[in-house]
Amino acid sequence: MIDNEEARSLISRPSAALATADGAARGILMRMTSGVLAAARAQQALSEQSTHQIGDHQLREADHRQVLMWAQAMGLSPEEVLQRLAQARIDNAHGETLSFAIDNGALTSLVWDFDVLPLARFEWVDGLQIRRLGFKQASTPSPRTLTIRLPRLDFLWCNRVGLTELQLQTAPALTRLFCAYNELTTLDVRAASGLTTLACDNNQLRTLNLSGLSALTTLWCQENQLAELDLAEVSQLNLLVCDYNRLHALQLPEASALTELWCRGNQLTRLPLASMPGLRVLNCNHNHLRELDLAATPRLTELWCRHNLLTQLDLAAVPALGSLACDHNQLTRLDLAAVPQLSMLSCNHNDLSQLDLAAVPQLRELWCRENQLTMLALWSVPQLSLLDCSNNRLTTLAAVAVPALTKLWCADNQITRLDVSALVALSLLVCDNNQLAELKLGDLPELKELWCRHNHLTQLDLSRVPALTALACDHNALPALDLSAVPALSLLGCAHNQLRQLALTGVPRLSKLWCRANQLMALNLPAVPQLSLLDCGGNCLTLLDIRTLSQLSVFAADPTVGLLGTPPGRRR
Repeated sequence: MIDNEEARSLISRPSAALATADGAARGILMRMTSGVLAAARAQQALSEQSTHQIGDHQLREADHRQVLMWAQAMGLSPEEVLQRLAQARIDNAHGETLSFAIDNGALTSLVWDFDVLPLARFEWVDGLQIRRLGFKQASTPSPRTLTIRLPRLDFLWCNRVGLTELQLQTAPALTRLFCAYNELTTLDVRAASGLTTLACDNNQLRTLNLSGLSALTTLWCQENQLAELDLAEVSQLNLLVCDYNRLHALQLPEASALTELWCRGNQLTRLPLASMPGLRVLNCNHNHLRELDLAATPRLTELWCRHNLLTQLDLAAVPALGSLACDHNQLTRLDLAAVPQLSMLSCNHNDLSQLDLAAVPQLRELWCRENQLTMLALWSVPQLSLLDCSNNRLTTLAAVAVPALTKLWCADNQITRLDVSALVALSLLVCDNNQLAELKLGDLPELKELWCRHNHLTQLDLSRVPALTALACDHNALPALDLSAVPALSLLGCAHNQLRQLALTGVPRLSKLWCRANQLMALNLPAVPQLSLLDCGGNCLTLLDIRTLSQLSVFAADPTVGLLGTPPGRRR
Protein backbone atom coordinates (compact mmCIF):
# COMPACT_ATOMS: atom_id res chain seq x y z
CA MET A 1 0.00 0.00 0.00
CA ILE A 2 1.12 3.55 -0.70
CA ASP A 3 0.05 5.95 2.00
CA ASN A 4 -1.09 9.47 1.30
CA GLU A 5 2.29 11.00 2.23
CA GLU A 6 4.14 8.72 -0.21
CA ALA A 7 1.59 9.40 -2.91
CA ARG A 8 2.04 13.10 -2.51
CA SER A 9 5.81 12.68 -2.86
CA LEU A 10 5.31 10.98 -6.22
CA ILE A 11 3.41 13.92 -7.66
CA SER A 12 5.88 15.87 -9.85
CA ARG A 13 6.78 19.32 -8.71
CA PRO A 14 7.98 22.21 -10.93
CA SER A 15 11.76 22.15 -11.24
CA ALA A 16 13.90 25.23 -10.52
CA ALA A 17 14.52 25.57 -14.25
CA LEU A 18 10.81 25.59 -14.95
CA ALA A 19 10.30 28.16 -12.25
CA THR A 20 13.03 30.31 -13.75
CA ALA A 21 11.55 29.95 -17.23
CA ASP A 22 8.14 30.81 -15.86
CA GLY A 23 9.57 33.92 -14.22
CA ALA A 24 11.31 34.95 -17.43
CA ALA A 25 8.08 34.47 -19.36
CA ARG A 26 6.23 36.63 -16.88
CA GLY A 27 8.97 39.28 -17.26
CA ILE A 28 8.66 39.27 -21.04
CA LEU A 29 4.89 39.44 -20.78
CA MET A 30 5.13 42.36 -18.37
CA ARG A 31 7.50 44.23 -20.69
CA MET A 32 5.24 43.61 -23.68
CA THR A 33 2.25 44.76 -21.67
CA SER A 34 4.17 47.78 -20.45
CA GLY A 35 5.09 48.71 -24.03
CA VAL A 36 1.52 48.35 -25.21
CA LEU A 37 0.27 50.40 -22.29
CA ALA A 38 2.87 53.10 -22.90
CA ALA A 39 1.84 53.34 -26.56
CA ALA A 40 -1.80 53.43 -25.54
CA ARG A 41 -1.16 56.17 -23.00
CA ALA A 42 0.77 58.18 -25.59
CA GLN A 43 -2.06 57.77 -28.07
CA GLN A 44 -4.58 58.73 -25.40
CA ALA A 45 -2.51 61.79 -24.45
CA LEU A 46 -2.40 62.78 -28.10
CA SER A 47 -6.15 62.36 -28.45
CA GLU A 48 -6.77 64.41 -25.32
CA GLN A 49 -4.77 67.41 -26.50
CA SER A 50 -5.40 69.66 -29.40
CA THR A 51 -3.94 68.29 -32.66
CA HIS A 52 -3.66 69.72 -36.13
CA GLN A 53 -3.44 68.14 -39.55
CA ILE A 54 -0.78 69.37 -41.99
CA GLY A 55 -0.76 67.30 -45.15
CA ASP A 56 -0.39 63.67 -44.12
CA HIS A 57 0.88 64.55 -40.66
CA GLN A 58 -1.04 65.03 -37.44
CA LEU A 59 0.86 67.32 -35.07
CA ARG A 60 0.54 68.28 -31.44
CA GLU A 61 -0.17 71.91 -30.63
CA ALA A 62 3.47 72.86 -29.92
CA ASP A 63 4.80 71.19 -33.06
CA HIS A 64 2.05 72.72 -35.16
CA ARG A 65 2.92 76.20 -33.90
CA GLN A 66 6.60 75.56 -34.63
CA VAL A 67 5.91 74.56 -38.25
CA LEU A 68 3.66 77.59 -38.75
CA MET A 69 6.41 79.84 -37.38
CA TRP A 70 8.95 78.39 -39.82
CA ALA A 71 6.52 78.64 -42.72
CA GLN A 72 5.75 82.28 -42.02
CA ALA A 73 9.44 83.18 -41.63
CA MET A 74 10.31 81.67 -45.02
CA GLY A 75 7.15 82.54 -46.94
CA LEU A 76 6.26 78.88 -47.50
CA SER A 77 3.16 76.84 -46.81
CA PRO A 78 3.29 74.54 -43.75
CA GLU A 79 2.85 71.55 -46.09
CA GLU A 80 5.89 72.63 -48.10
CA VAL A 81 7.98 73.02 -44.94
CA LEU A 82 7.17 69.48 -43.80
CA GLN A 83 7.76 68.10 -47.28
CA ARG A 84 11.23 69.65 -47.46
CA LEU A 85 12.06 68.50 -43.94
CA ALA A 86 11.02 64.97 -44.89
CA GLN A 87 13.43 64.98 -47.84
CA ALA A 88 16.48 66.20 -45.91
CA ARG A 89 18.91 63.70 -44.40
CA ILE A 90 22.52 63.30 -43.35
CA ASP A 91 23.75 59.83 -44.18
CA ASN A 92 26.96 59.78 -42.17
CA ALA A 93 26.71 61.77 -38.99
CA HIS A 94 29.53 59.96 -37.18
CA GLY A 95 28.29 56.67 -38.58
CA GLU A 96 24.62 57.42 -38.07
CA THR A 97 21.83 58.53 -40.37
CA LEU A 98 19.84 61.59 -39.40
CA SER A 99 16.42 62.06 -40.96
CA PHE A 100 12.92 63.38 -40.37
CA ALA A 101 10.72 61.60 -37.81
CA ILE A 102 7.39 62.25 -36.09
CA ASP A 103 6.29 60.14 -33.12
CA ASN A 104 2.74 60.46 -31.78
CA GLY A 105 2.37 63.90 -33.27
CA ALA A 106 5.72 65.17 -31.96
CA LEU A 107 8.72 66.13 -34.07
CA THR A 108 11.50 63.92 -32.69
CA SER A 109 14.19 64.05 -35.38
CA LEU A 110 14.92 66.43 -38.22
CA VAL A 111 17.66 67.68 -40.53
CA TRP A 112 17.72 71.32 -41.57
CA ASP A 113 18.96 72.01 -45.09
CA PHE A 114 19.51 75.75 -45.48
CA ASP A 115 19.67 75.41 -49.27
CA VAL A 116 15.98 74.46 -49.39
CA LEU A 117 14.86 75.99 -46.09
CA PRO A 118 16.58 79.41 -46.00
CA LEU A 119 15.81 80.42 -42.44
CA ALA A 120 17.77 83.45 -41.22
CA ARG A 121 17.14 82.99 -37.50
CA PHE A 122 15.95 80.09 -35.36
CA GLU A 123 13.30 80.48 -32.68
CA TRP A 124 11.82 77.59 -30.75
CA VAL A 125 8.40 77.24 -29.16
CA ASP A 126 7.94 75.60 -25.75
CA GLY A 127 6.99 71.95 -25.46
CA LEU A 128 9.00 70.47 -28.35
CA GLN A 129 10.33 66.91 -27.99
CA ILE A 130 13.07 66.97 -30.64
CA ARG A 131 15.80 64.49 -29.66
CA ARG A 132 17.97 64.41 -32.80
CA LEU A 133 18.84 67.51 -34.81
CA GLY A 134 21.22 67.98 -37.72
CA PHE A 135 22.19 70.95 -39.88
CA LYS A 136 23.50 70.33 -43.39
CA GLN A 137 26.44 72.18 -44.87
CA ALA A 138 24.95 74.83 -47.14
CA SER A 139 26.05 76.61 -50.29
CA THR A 140 23.83 79.57 -49.37
CA PRO A 141 24.32 81.88 -46.35
CA SER A 142 23.13 80.31 -43.09
CA PRO A 143 22.78 81.71 -39.56
CA ARG A 144 26.10 82.42 -37.88
CA THR A 145 24.54 82.06 -34.43
CA LEU A 146 22.47 79.17 -33.11
CA THR A 147 20.63 79.02 -29.82
CA ILE A 148 19.36 75.54 -29.07
CA ARG A 149 16.32 75.65 -26.78
CA LEU A 150 15.33 72.01 -26.84
CA PRO A 151 15.19 70.40 -23.39
CA ARG A 152 15.02 66.81 -24.73
CA LEU A 153 17.70 67.11 -27.41
CA ASP A 154 20.15 64.21 -27.22
CA PHE A 155 22.12 64.42 -30.51
CA LEU A 156 23.21 67.63 -32.27
CA TRP A 157 25.11 67.72 -35.57
CA CYS A 158 26.18 71.15 -36.84
CA ASN A 159 29.55 70.55 -38.50
CA ARG A 160 30.70 72.88 -41.29
CA VAL A 161 27.84 75.38 -41.17
CA GLY A 162 29.86 78.55 -40.52
CA LEU A 163 28.89 79.08 -36.88
CA THR A 164 30.54 81.80 -34.83
CA GLU A 165 28.35 81.22 -31.77
CA LEU A 166 26.52 78.20 -30.35
CA GLN A 167 24.33 78.58 -27.26
CA LEU A 168 23.53 75.33 -25.45
CA GLN A 169 22.40 76.48 -22.02
CA THR A 170 18.86 75.25 -22.74
CA ALA A 171 19.82 71.80 -24.07
CA PRO A 172 20.47 69.97 -20.78
CA ALA A 173 19.78 66.45 -22.12
CA LEU A 174 22.48 66.64 -24.80
CA THR A 175 24.81 63.61 -24.82
CA ARG A 176 26.45 63.89 -28.24
CA LEU A 177 27.57 67.15 -29.82
CA PHE A 178 29.34 67.56 -33.17
CA CYS A 179 30.19 71.19 -33.98
CA ALA A 180 33.50 70.81 -35.84
CA TYR A 181 34.82 72.92 -38.71
CA ASN A 182 33.14 76.17 -37.72
CA GLU A 183 34.46 79.51 -36.50
CA LEU A 184 33.62 79.20 -32.83
CA THR A 185 35.83 81.16 -30.45
CA THR A 186 33.98 80.06 -27.30
CA LEU A 187 31.92 77.02 -26.38
CA ASP A 188 30.08 76.47 -23.11
CA VAL A 189 28.85 72.90 -22.70
CA ARG A 190 28.59 72.78 -18.92
CA ALA A 191 24.77 72.76 -18.99
CA ALA A 192 24.89 69.34 -20.70
CA SER A 193 26.19 67.43 -17.70
CA GLY A 194 25.44 64.08 -19.36
CA LEU A 195 27.56 64.79 -22.43
CA THR A 196 29.47 61.68 -23.54
CA THR A 197 30.81 62.73 -26.96
CA LEU A 198 32.13 66.15 -27.96
CA ALA A 199 33.64 66.98 -31.34
CA CYS A 200 34.58 70.66 -31.46
CA ASP A 201 37.72 70.34 -33.56
CA ASN A 202 38.80 72.77 -36.27
CA ASN A 203 37.40 75.92 -34.69
CA GLN A 204 39.10 78.92 -33.08
CA LEU A 205 38.63 77.99 -29.43
CA ARG A 206 41.09 79.53 -26.98
CA THR A 207 39.61 77.89 -23.88
CA LEU A 208 37.47 74.84 -23.22
CA ASN A 209 35.84 74.40 -19.82
CA LEU A 210 34.90 70.77 -19.20
CA SER A 211 34.14 70.99 -15.49
CA GLY A 212 31.18 68.89 -14.43
CA LEU A 213 31.28 66.65 -17.51
CA SER A 214 32.00 63.46 -15.60
CA ALA A 215 30.27 61.28 -18.25
CA LEU A 216 32.46 62.45 -21.16
CA THR A 217 34.14 59.50 -22.89
CA THR A 218 35.19 60.94 -26.26
CA LEU A 219 36.70 64.34 -27.01
CA TRP A 220 37.96 65.72 -30.30
CA CYS A 221 39.26 69.28 -29.86
CA GLN A 222 42.18 69.29 -32.28
CA GLU A 223 43.16 72.25 -34.45
CA ASN A 224 42.00 75.05 -32.20
CA GLN A 225 44.03 77.62 -30.27
CA LEU A 226 43.98 76.01 -26.84
CA ALA A 227 46.93 76.81 -24.58
CA GLU A 228 45.75 74.64 -21.68
CA LEU A 229 43.38 71.71 -21.29
CA ASP A 230 42.12 70.70 -17.85
CA LEU A 231 40.67 67.19 -17.85
CA ALA A 232 40.87 66.60 -14.11
CA GLU A 233 37.11 66.03 -13.79
CA VAL A 234 36.59 63.78 -16.82
CA SER A 235 37.83 60.49 -15.45
CA GLN A 236 35.66 58.42 -17.86
CA LEU A 237 37.40 59.82 -20.94
CA ASN A 238 38.80 57.01 -23.10
CA LEU A 239 39.59 58.88 -26.34
CA LEU A 240 41.28 62.28 -26.40
CA VAL A 241 42.38 64.00 -29.61
CA CYS A 242 43.84 67.45 -28.93
CA ASP A 243 46.36 67.66 -31.80
CA TYR A 244 47.64 70.92 -33.26
CA ASN A 245 46.72 73.41 -30.58
CA ARG A 246 49.08 75.58 -28.55
CA LEU A 247 49.10 73.37 -25.49
CA HIS A 248 52.00 73.78 -23.12
CA ALA A 249 50.20 71.89 -20.35
CA LEU A 250 47.83 68.94 -20.25
CA GLN A 251 46.13 68.14 -16.94
CA LEU A 252 44.77 64.60 -16.82
CA PRO A 253 42.57 62.96 -14.15
CA GLU A 254 44.25 61.07 -11.33
CA ALA A 255 42.60 57.80 -12.36
CA SER A 256 42.24 57.98 -16.12
CA ALA A 257 40.29 55.57 -18.33
CA LEU A 258 42.12 56.79 -21.45
CA THR A 259 42.87 54.16 -24.08
CA GLU A 260 43.95 56.58 -26.84
CA LEU A 261 45.74 59.91 -26.47
CA TRP A 262 46.56 62.07 -29.50
CA CYS A 263 48.35 65.32 -28.64
CA ARG A 264 50.47 65.97 -31.73
CA GLY A 265 51.70 69.38 -32.79
CA ASN A 266 51.64 71.20 -29.46
CA GLN A 267 54.26 72.75 -27.19
CA LEU A 268 54.29 70.12 -24.47
CA THR A 269 57.55 69.75 -22.54
CA ARG A 270 56.22 66.97 -20.30
CA LEU A 271 53.46 64.41 -20.53
CA PRO A 272 52.02 62.97 -17.29
CA LEU A 273 51.21 59.33 -18.02
CA ALA A 274 51.27 58.00 -14.45
CA SER A 275 47.50 57.52 -14.29
CA MET A 276 46.86 55.69 -17.58
CA PRO A 277 47.04 51.94 -16.99
CA GLY A 278 44.70 51.24 -19.92
CA LEU A 279 46.43 53.41 -22.51
CA ARG A 280 46.94 51.55 -25.79
CA VAL A 281 47.70 54.28 -28.32
CA LEU A 282 49.85 57.35 -27.68
CA ASN A 283 50.71 59.88 -30.38
CA CYS A 284 52.72 62.83 -29.08
CA ASN A 285 54.55 63.73 -32.31
CA HIS A 286 55.81 67.27 -32.84
CA ASN A 287 56.15 68.51 -29.28
CA HIS A 288 59.10 69.61 -27.11
CA LEU A 289 59.39 66.47 -24.97
CA ARG A 290 62.81 65.74 -23.49
CA GLU A 291 61.67 62.62 -21.66
CA LEU A 292 58.83 60.13 -21.89
CA ASP A 293 58.10 57.89 -18.91
CA LEU A 294 56.15 54.79 -19.99
CA ALA A 295 56.38 52.93 -16.69
CA ALA A 296 52.64 53.24 -15.97
CA THR A 297 51.36 52.29 -19.46
CA PRO A 298 51.80 48.49 -19.58
CA ARG A 299 49.14 47.94 -22.26
CA LEU A 300 50.59 50.33 -24.81
CA THR A 301 50.55 48.85 -28.33
CA GLU A 302 51.27 51.95 -30.45
CA LEU A 303 53.71 54.74 -29.66
CA TRP A 304 54.33 57.72 -31.93
CA CYS A 305 56.79 60.26 -30.51
CA ARG A 306 58.36 61.74 -33.64
CA HIS A 307 59.90 65.21 -33.74
CA ASN A 308 60.69 65.71 -30.07
CA LEU A 309 63.92 66.19 -28.10
CA LEU A 310 64.26 62.69 -26.65
CA THR A 311 67.77 61.44 -25.90
CA GLN A 312 66.60 58.09 -24.52
CA LEU A 313 63.53 55.88 -24.69
CA ASP A 314 62.98 53.09 -22.18
CA LEU A 315 60.63 50.40 -23.54
CA ALA A 316 60.98 47.94 -20.66
CA ALA A 317 57.46 48.60 -19.35
CA VAL A 318 55.58 48.19 -22.66
CA PRO A 319 55.95 44.52 -23.68
CA ALA A 320 52.83 44.59 -25.90
CA LEU A 321 54.19 47.33 -28.16
CA GLY A 322 53.52 46.56 -31.81
CA SER A 323 54.31 49.88 -33.52
CA LEU A 324 56.99 52.41 -32.61
CA ALA A 325 57.75 55.65 -34.45
CA CYS A 326 60.45 57.73 -32.77
CA ASP A 327 61.89 59.58 -35.77
CA HIS A 328 63.57 62.97 -35.53
CA ASN A 329 64.82 62.79 -31.96
CA GLN A 330 68.32 62.63 -30.49
CA LEU A 331 68.48 58.93 -29.67
CA THR A 332 71.92 57.33 -29.61
CA ARG A 333 70.63 53.93 -28.44
CA LEU A 334 67.41 51.96 -28.84
CA ASP A 335 66.97 48.74 -26.88
CA LEU A 336 64.25 46.50 -28.35
CA ALA A 337 64.77 43.51 -26.04
CA ALA A 338 61.53 44.14 -24.12
CA VAL A 339 59.20 44.46 -27.14
CA PRO A 340 59.15 41.07 -28.91
CA GLN A 341 55.80 41.78 -30.62
CA LEU A 342 57.09 44.82 -32.49
CA SER A 343 56.02 44.69 -36.14
CA MET A 344 56.72 48.29 -37.23
CA LEU A 345 59.73 50.39 -36.26
CA SER A 346 60.46 53.86 -37.59
CA CYS A 347 63.52 55.49 -36.08
CA ASN A 348 64.67 57.75 -38.91
CA HIS A 349 66.74 60.85 -38.26
CA ASN A 350 68.37 59.95 -34.96
CA ASP A 351 71.98 59.32 -33.98
CA LEU A 352 71.94 55.53 -33.76
CA SER A 353 75.24 53.78 -34.44
CA GLN A 354 73.80 50.29 -33.98
CA LEU A 355 70.41 48.60 -34.06
CA ASP A 356 69.98 45.08 -32.71
CA LEU A 357 66.92 43.37 -34.21
CA ALA A 358 67.42 39.95 -32.61
CA ALA A 359 64.55 40.42 -30.15
CA VAL A 360 61.91 41.46 -32.71
CA PRO A 361 61.39 38.48 -35.07
CA GLN A 362 57.90 39.69 -36.09
CA LEU A 363 59.18 42.95 -37.55
CA ARG A 364 57.62 43.70 -40.94
CA GLU A 365 58.52 47.36 -41.48
CA LEU A 366 61.82 49.02 -40.63
CA TRP A 367 62.56 52.67 -41.32
CA CYS A 368 66.00 53.65 -40.03
CA ARG A 369 67.29 56.22 -42.53
CA GLU A 370 69.50 59.16 -41.54
CA ASN A 371 71.40 57.51 -38.68
CA GLN A 372 75.01 56.44 -38.16
CA LEU A 373 74.59 52.71 -38.75
CA THR A 374 77.67 50.88 -40.05
CA MET A 375 75.99 47.46 -40.12
CA LEU A 376 72.47 46.07 -40.11
CA ALA A 377 71.92 42.37 -39.40
CA LEU A 378 68.64 41.19 -40.93
CA TRP A 379 68.75 37.43 -40.34
CA SER A 380 66.48 37.65 -37.28
CA VAL A 381 63.65 39.47 -39.13
CA PRO A 382 62.72 37.15 -42.04
CA GLN A 383 59.18 38.60 -42.29
CA LEU A 384 60.44 42.08 -43.14
CA SER A 385 58.53 43.50 -46.13
CA LEU A 386 59.63 47.17 -46.10
CA LEU A 387 63.13 48.43 -45.38
CA ASP A 388 64.51 51.95 -45.63
CA CYS A 389 68.09 52.16 -44.40
CA SER A 390 69.17 55.06 -46.60
CA ASN A 391 71.67 57.69 -45.50
CA ASN A 392 73.72 55.60 -43.13
CA ARG A 393 77.30 54.27 -43.29
CA LEU A 394 76.56 50.75 -44.44
CA THR A 395 79.17 48.98 -46.55
CA THR A 396 77.23 45.71 -46.89
CA LEU A 397 73.58 44.67 -46.82
CA ALA A 398 72.53 41.01 -46.66
CA ALA A 399 69.22 41.41 -48.47
CA VAL A 400 69.06 37.64 -49.03
CA ALA A 401 68.07 37.34 -45.34
CA VAL A 402 64.70 39.00 -45.93
CA PRO A 403 63.04 37.16 -48.85
CA ALA A 404 59.61 38.74 -48.12
CA LEU A 405 60.89 42.23 -48.89
CA THR A 406 58.69 44.18 -51.33
CA LYS A 407 60.33 47.61 -51.13
CA LEU A 408 63.95 48.45 -50.38
CA TRP A 409 65.56 51.85 -50.01
CA CYS A 410 69.29 51.72 -49.29
CA ALA A 411 70.51 54.86 -51.04
CA ASP A 412 73.31 57.09 -49.80
CA ASN A 413 75.46 54.45 -48.16
CA GLN A 414 78.83 52.92 -49.04
CA ILE A 415 77.62 49.56 -50.31
CA THR A 416 79.90 48.01 -52.95
CA ARG A 417 77.86 44.94 -53.90
CA LEU A 418 74.13 44.22 -53.69
CA ASP A 419 72.41 40.91 -54.36
CA VAL A 420 68.59 41.07 -54.40
CA SER A 421 68.03 37.96 -56.52
CA ALA A 422 66.26 36.15 -53.65
CA LEU A 423 63.66 38.90 -53.20
CA VAL A 424 61.04 37.52 -55.57
CA ALA A 425 58.32 39.88 -54.25
CA LEU A 426 60.42 43.02 -54.66
CA SER A 427 58.58 45.80 -56.50
CA LEU A 428 60.81 48.82 -55.72
CA LEU A 429 64.57 49.13 -55.32
CA VAL A 430 66.32 52.42 -54.64
CA CYS A 431 70.08 52.08 -54.24
CA ASP A 432 71.31 55.45 -55.56
CA ASN A 433 74.51 57.06 -54.34
CA ASN A 434 76.47 54.04 -53.21
CA GLN A 435 79.69 52.52 -54.51
CA LEU A 436 78.09 49.60 -56.30
CA ALA A 437 80.30 47.78 -58.76
CA GLU A 438 77.80 44.91 -58.99
CA LEU A 439 74.00 44.74 -58.78
CA LYS A 440 72.55 41.24 -59.06
CA LEU A 441 68.85 41.28 -59.90
CA GLY A 442 67.98 37.69 -60.84
CA ASP A 443 64.34 36.64 -61.34
CA LEU A 444 62.27 39.52 -59.99
CA PRO A 445 58.85 39.24 -61.66
CA GLU A 446 57.29 42.02 -59.53
CA LEU A 447 60.02 44.66 -59.88
CA LYS A 448 58.53 47.83 -61.35
CA GLU A 449 60.98 50.56 -60.31
CA LEU A 450 64.77 50.47 -60.18
CA TRP A 451 66.83 53.50 -59.14
CA CYS A 452 70.58 52.86 -59.13
CA ARG A 453 72.04 56.26 -60.03
CA HIS A 454 75.49 57.48 -59.03
CA ASN A 455 77.27 54.14 -58.67
CA HIS A 456 80.13 52.33 -60.46
CA LEU A 457 78.11 49.84 -62.51
CA THR A 458 79.61 48.60 -65.76
CA GLN A 459 76.74 46.23 -66.56
CA LEU A 460 73.06 45.88 -65.76
CA ASP A 461 71.16 42.71 -66.62
CA LEU A 462 67.44 43.42 -67.15
CA SER A 463 66.60 40.10 -68.78
CA ARG A 464 64.54 38.79 -65.82
CA VAL A 465 62.63 41.88 -64.68
CA PRO A 466 59.76 41.89 -67.22
CA ALA A 467 57.43 44.19 -65.23
CA LEU A 468 59.90 47.08 -65.02
CA THR A 469 58.27 50.45 -65.79
CA ALA A 470 60.86 52.90 -64.42
CA LEU A 471 64.66 52.66 -64.64
CA ALA A 472 67.10 55.34 -63.50
CA CYS A 473 70.71 54.28 -63.93
CA ASP A 474 72.29 57.68 -64.57
CA HIS A 475 75.88 58.42 -63.57
CA ASN A 476 77.38 54.96 -63.88
CA ALA A 477 79.90 53.49 -66.35
CA LEU A 478 77.55 51.43 -68.53
CA PRO A 479 78.84 50.82 -72.07
CA ALA A 480 75.59 49.06 -73.12
CA LEU A 481 71.99 48.74 -72.00
CA ASP A 482 69.69 46.04 -73.36
CA LEU A 483 66.01 47.01 -73.05
CA SER A 484 64.53 44.17 -75.09
CA ALA A 485 63.17 42.32 -72.02
CA VAL A 486 61.36 45.30 -70.43
CA PRO A 487 58.53 46.18 -72.86
CA ALA A 488 56.50 48.02 -70.16
CA LEU A 489 59.23 50.60 -69.56
CA SER A 490 57.82 54.15 -69.55
CA LEU A 491 60.61 56.08 -67.81
CA LEU A 492 64.31 55.74 -68.57
CA GLY A 493 67.15 57.77 -67.15
CA CYS A 494 70.54 56.66 -68.43
CA ALA A 495 72.39 59.96 -68.63
CA HIS A 496 76.11 60.24 -67.93
CA ASN A 497 77.17 56.73 -68.91
CA GLN A 498 79.29 55.41 -71.79
CA LEU A 499 76.51 54.24 -74.11
CA ARG A 500 77.34 54.13 -77.81
CA GLN A 501 73.92 52.88 -78.83
CA LEU A 502 70.45 52.62 -77.33
CA ALA A 503 67.89 50.38 -79.02
CA LEU A 504 64.37 51.66 -78.34
CA THR A 505 62.37 49.26 -80.49
CA GLY A 506 61.54 47.06 -77.50
CA VAL A 507 60.06 49.84 -75.34
CA PRO A 508 57.11 51.30 -77.31
CA ARG A 509 55.50 52.76 -74.14
CA LEU A 510 58.46 54.95 -73.27
CA SER A 511 57.26 58.46 -72.35
CA LYS A 512 60.31 60.03 -70.67
CA LEU A 513 63.93 59.62 -71.75
CA TRP A 514 67.05 61.21 -70.29
CA CYS A 515 70.13 60.02 -72.16
CA ARG A 516 72.34 63.12 -71.96
CA ALA A 517 76.14 62.89 -71.83
CA ASN A 518 76.74 59.53 -73.50
CA GLN A 519 78.36 58.64 -76.84
CA LEU A 520 75.18 58.01 -78.82
CA MET A 521 75.37 58.51 -82.58
CA ALA A 522 71.69 57.76 -83.36
CA LEU A 523 68.26 57.45 -81.72
CA ASN A 524 65.35 55.60 -83.29
CA LEU A 525 62.63 57.96 -82.06
CA PRO A 526 59.80 56.71 -84.34
CA ALA A 527 59.92 53.53 -82.21
CA VAL A 528 58.71 55.47 -79.15
CA PRO A 529 55.70 57.54 -80.35
CA GLN A 530 54.45 58.22 -76.79
CA LEU A 531 57.56 60.17 -75.82
CA SER A 532 56.67 63.41 -73.99
CA LEU A 533 60.12 64.29 -72.60
CA LEU A 534 63.47 63.91 -74.33
CA ASP A 535 66.84 65.14 -73.09
CA CYS A 536 69.60 63.90 -75.38
CA GLY A 537 72.20 66.66 -75.28
CA GLY A 538 75.90 65.97 -74.97
CA ASN A 539 76.04 63.05 -77.40
CA CYS A 540 77.38 62.54 -80.93
CA LEU A 541 74.00 62.91 -82.63
CA THR A 542 73.73 64.64 -85.99
CA LEU A 543 70.05 64.08 -86.92
CA LEU A 544 66.83 63.41 -85.00
CA ASP A 545 63.46 62.47 -86.48
CA ILE A 546 60.78 63.83 -84.13
CA ARG A 547 57.93 63.91 -86.64
CA THR A 548 56.03 61.06 -84.96
CA LEU A 549 56.36 62.48 -81.44
CA SER A 550 53.00 64.24 -81.21
CA GLN A 551 53.06 64.25 -77.39
CA LEU A 552 56.53 65.74 -77.03
CA SER A 553 56.37 68.72 -74.65
CA VAL A 554 59.91 68.91 -73.20
CA PHE A 555 62.87 68.67 -75.57
CA ALA A 556 66.59 69.26 -75.08
CA ALA A 557 69.31 68.59 -77.67
CA ASP A 558 72.53 70.16 -78.86
CA PRO A 559 71.96 73.09 -81.22
CA THR A 560 74.11 71.41 -83.86
CA VAL A 561 71.72 68.47 -84.23
CA GLY A 562 69.55 68.53 -87.34
CA LEU A 563 65.82 67.97 -86.89
CA LEU A 564 63.11 66.35 -88.94
CA GLY A 565 59.96 67.89 -87.50
CA THR A 566 59.28 70.86 -85.26
CA PRO A 567 60.31 70.76 -81.59
CA PRO A 568 58.01 72.17 -78.87
CA GLY A 569 59.17 75.72 -78.06
CA ARG A 570 62.86 76.36 -77.97
CA ARG A 571 65.54 73.77 -77.63
CA ARG A 572 67.23 73.70 -74.24
